[in-house]
Amino acid sequence: MSNNRLVRVIVQDASGRRIPEAIVSIRRAPVPPPDLTTISGNSGEAIMRIHAIGQYEFVSSAEGFESSTVTAMITDAPLSLVVIVLRPDM
Repeated sequence: MSNNRLVRVIVQDASGRRIPEAIVSIRRAPVPPPDLTTISGNSGEAIMRIHAIGQYEFVSSAEGFESSTVTAMITDAPLSLVVIVLRPDM
């Protein structure tokens, strides 16, 4: 079994509209992660490659929105899905 797992991160607002160009990072991981930061494309999606199963803390931010953090359990599945909902700045 490969140690590489893919995480598909979707960044969206509360209505489900995807947010392009959002910054997505891993803040906490079961083992110290390399600097894993990426930007969602025009589709509001980002793909991240991780190497260990366990609990991860993903954080995302985008212009005009408050940053948001989501905790997700990444299993030994080859692809996991994480959805991060951002709220507009007040």
